[in-house]
Amino acid sequence: MADHGRTVQSLDEDPSTGIMHWLKHLIIKIVAIRNSLGPAKLISQVRGKSMKEGPVSSRKQPGRPCKPYPFGKYHPTNRYIENYYLDIIASDASDFIEPCHEYKAFIDTPDKKKPNTFIHEVIRFAAACMNSRTNGTIYFGIGDETDNYGQVLGVVVEDREAYGKDLKSAIDRCFEYKHKHNAQICIKTPRFVGVLNKNMTSSDKCVIEVDIVPYSAICGENIFHTFDVDIKKAEREKEGPVNPKRKPQKQLFVRDGGSSSDLFAEKKEYNQFVQPDHIKKLTQLRKQSEEKQFKVIKSSTQGLRLSQEEDPSPGIMDWFQHPKIKTVEILNYLRPAKLNIQARGISTKEEPVSSRKQPVRPCKPYPFGKYQSTNRYIENNILDIIESGALDFIEPCHEYKAFIFTPDDKKIYKFIYEVIRFAAACINSRTNGTIHFGIGDKPHGEVLGVVVEDREAYGTELKYAIDRCFHYEHKQIAQNCIKPPRFVSVLNTNDTTSDKCVIEVDIVPDSTICGENIFHTYNMNTKELEREREGTINPEIEPQFFVRDGGSSRDLLALTKGAKPKMEYCQFVDRIPQLTQLRKQSEEKHLKVIKGNTQGWELSKMITGGSLSLDKSHFERYVIVTNKSHPDQFKSLEFLGELNPTAVLDFDPESAKHGLQHYFKQQSRLSVHLPANYKITEGVEDIANKLELTCNTSWVFCNGGIEDEVPSETDEWLMDKGASIRDVISFLCRKDVLPNKRFLVIFLLLSTVSDEMDPLVETFSTFFQELKGTEQILCVCDKENAFISWRDLIDARCGIDISSRCIYELSLGEVNGTILSLFSKHRLSKNFLTCGASVEQKPEHLAA
Repeated sequence: MADHGRTVQSLDEDPSTGIMHWLKHLIIKIVAIRNSLGPAKLISQVRGKSMKEGPVSSRKQPGRPCKPYPFGKYHPTNRYIENYYLDIIASDASDFIEPCHEYKAFIDTPDKKKPNTFIHEVIRFAAACMNSRTNGTIYFGIGDETDNYGQVLGVVVEDREAYGKDLKSAIDRCFEYKHKHNAQICIKTPRFVGVLNKNMTSSDKCVIEVDIVPYSAICGENIFHTFDVDIKKAEREKEGPVNPKRKPQKQLFVRDGGSSSDLFAEKKEYNQFVQPDHIKKLTQLRKQSEEKQFKVIKSSTQGLRLSQEEDPSPGIMDWFQHPKIKTVEILNYLRPAKLNIQARGISTKEEPVSSRKQPVRPCKPYPFGKYQSTNRYIENNILDIIESGALDFIEPCHEYKAFIFTPDDKKIYKFIYEVIRFAAACINSRTNGTIHFGIGDKPHGEVLGVVVEDREAYGTELKYAIDRCFHYEHKQIAQNCIKPPRFVSVLNTNDTTSDKCVIEVDIVPDSTICGENIFHTYNMNTKELEREREGTINPEIEPQFFVRDGGSSRDLLALTKGAKPKMEYCQFVDRIPQLTQLRKQSEEKHLKVIKGNTQGWELSKMITGGSLSLDKSHFERYVIVTNKSHPDQFKSLEFLGELNPTAVLDFDPESAKHGLQHYFKQQSRLSVHLPANYKITEGVEDIANKLELTCNTSWVFCNGGIEDEVPSETDEWLMDKGASIRDVISFLCRKDVLPNKRFLVIFLLLSTVSDEMDPLVETFSTFFQELKGTEQILCVCDKENAFISWRDLIDARCGIDISSRCIYELSLGEVNGTILSLFSKHRLSKNFLTCGASVEQKPEHLAA
């Protein structure tokens, strides 16, 4: 702290405030890390290299470097791997936008003390970042000692939701009353990043992370004192009433090197820091950094490419009445930086999770703002995001409703009540959001699903309720912001269909629509909604004003003792212009990161081997590997019939019933097989003749679905069916079966592969070994999120980067058109049909 006065004084001379102090701290940390790693291994970038040069004194096993989770994001598929090392160090404020970092091991803290320690450290760190006007992330479960600095340790969290609720309560308690709303906006919801075991199997550990974003428009020139940021006092307050005569202890935290320091105890430094000119200068520098970041969008936006999914249907766009509302449709899903996972081996069995009887798997939510995506949930999987408040206005907040205990005759009223509350809260808070019905609270985020008899009624009743519950002047705005219900199918755990779904409603409060309006609601009570239907409504209904408050919605006009809620209401209304401006800036920033792609050209080269024509001059045969399909995808798969694949390895157990095989057999001749048919029990030529490989497409059901073959669940497939699939692949890759280096294996991922135990990961590994590389492999992903998950799983399983052999920026419709365009004009003139056209002529291979 002795140098802090000089840090403050140097601010006017150098915008990089405290740079010398930061460098001093950095050098100390580098020396400490160097001593433990040994020379030439600091933040090593050598991938997959053995480290057997000699024992490292301070570590039993060496660790690989990895990147931190993307700042401000909650949806990326990134996960950490135990014992890897984050390739950043704990740091001070640098350029205000680049986040500073602080690590907490958290493993030696007793379980019952963990929540209070978490709160204590987050409040200290958050207040320091806000006063220093710098973005930052604090990590729990990352080593902070010399011998494990930056090492991914992970912690077990039994009740994730409690961390978010307790943090929100602590923010209200520890910050001054006039600043607690500012703090709630700047301190983001805790993020729980999964930690894989070293063999790439799931574990019950995670790293807890909290991002801090002190927006200049929110913080202004305020200084943020905190009170009673002390673990023992926090515990006493939790246990009961505190001594009313005790004066709360006041602090002023700032970033000081790689830690947070309380200046209030150092009067000289404190007085220098709180000088109006100094705070004004800090605020101005923060604002300039924000503007610079906002304006400087590089043409090469690696890691920031928007997912280019299929356009919403015209029916969806009918809900958008304002000419600029379409812009919101492209404000989704930033591509994260690559997770460095490089494990070479994988266990065949998942390790048990201590807190659950059966292992459960994380999954991603349905793409925000989309209706035609083919994503589906799997029963008992866990959504890997928690219920949350406003994040960054564009990243959607979430709220879950189990909906399984509500009587059937009350369900629609409950649905309307919850949607209107949530929607009004999101619109007033200017944040995107999704409310999910059929997702449980315990375990938090568990996919349960509900049965809906009349889906159309939900949309009709919601539209009617919006007109009824919002003020007349605002009902059209609300209709534009509240999207139609989406019914996402829920598969059984063995990948078969069920009659369940998850009901989701997206909220998009576009700045051009909402302006600076405030949105009150009326008749927000399930009983009142029922009475209104019966014609007995009470005309004297008080208005409500909902806002997002952590993971729930709160009415700031609710009748309580005292005038405190009214004060909160007035303060919130005063901040609406600021919220509107921040929302507008976030929208514009996301719009500018759209990037064109050249993947149509890449697809043409890869599928033809560089000849740019499907005339068999390079690849003579094609083998397709695919998984669960969706009926909406079939119209974009016409190219499969034209490719006339030699074999299709289908992992959808319902493919023959209503999947890809059911669709494909209508336009091609097929021979249906089980994997056992490929086992070499006689001459290879005899087997090939029996399979009719040269005459028909051999359709191999790799996970049951025919001849009473029972489908296997993901973690059982390898033991049940893995060996027989290896026989199929080995047979197809024989030089006397398919022409050597003259056939292409296409992994057509029609649904997301998100589990390291997924059969497609093992299948890819086997092809990779048989073909001795990836030159004969092409991967087509339905969407960019699916690609990210696939890339990281293959990276972990095989130790390779598959990105250059993947197509993921094109929609399936664009893939279909690109491939069809590669056939000769003569052939296209006979067979090239537009999507949805009827087949008038048989393909050549069906002509008899």
